[in-house]
Amino acid sequence: MPRFDAWRDAGAATYRGQVEQAWIDRNDHMNVRAYDAVFEAAETTFFENLGITRAYALEQRKGFFRLEKHLRYQAELRLGTPIVVTSYIVMTDLKRVQLFHQLWNAQSGQRSATLDCIAIYVDLETRQTGAMVRQDLVAAWQEMAQAHAALPVPPGIGRRVTGQRQPD
Repeated sequence: MPRFDAWRDAGAATYRGQVEQAWIDRNDHMNVRAYDAVFEAAETTFFENLGITRAYALEQRKGFFRLEKHLRYQAELRLGTPIVVTSYIVMTDLKRVQLFHQLWNAQSGQRSATLDCIAIYVDLETRQTGAMVRQDLVAAWQEMAQAHAALPVPPGIGRRVTGQRQPD
């Protein structure tokens, strides 16, 4: 049986858990709201690991606002299934960041969902956008972006919503 470690080239592991009873819907699988909650928890961990914490937002009055997201469901998840989310920086210019999160069935190794999103760095006092300038943050973000640029590009980044079938 594959273990999550087999996906070490998918980005940073930002969430580990299992599908909980409260997440199961009338179709006996993980509800769409639960996918949003899991991806939000993973993204919060990702930002925190790179210095954008709640304390940072309160003290520095800066943070990220999500501008757009595209969530894609690929395989259902059932009660008790172990799950892992990996997060990958597609691009950043220290003002904007495009992240690609992948939700994996940690038991089978199958990718179950993806979230492609764009966020922008904001001064919470002026509500204006700007670039990160604090050197420790800049260094951490650039280091992570460079590490992810060396990984294989995950399939499905930049997909758009259409009525036509698209390859990954």
